[in-house]
Amino acid sequence: MLSLLKKWDSIFDDGHGNLGEDYYKSMAYGGLFRDKSNTPTDSFKSQVPDLSKRNKIIEILLKEQNGEFSAKCKKCN
Repeated sequence: MLSLLKKWDSIFDDGHGNLGEDYYKSMAYGGLFRDKSNTPTDSFKSQVPDLSKRNKIIEILLKEQNGEFSAKCKKCN
């Protein structure tokens, strides 16, 4: 998934595939949250057992989701 996100970004988005492996890996976990919430699934928790790493991933996902100033790409419509 990481490599597919990086490839898509290099073709279609602002990052041009240069946003770093941690960013793309974090974005790949975006599908492992309960529907229409920011609650991580048990699958996410088991794949990322370290709480500080999980929180870092969640922070990246929320910044992108909300289009915050520190987000690396433009907010999608």
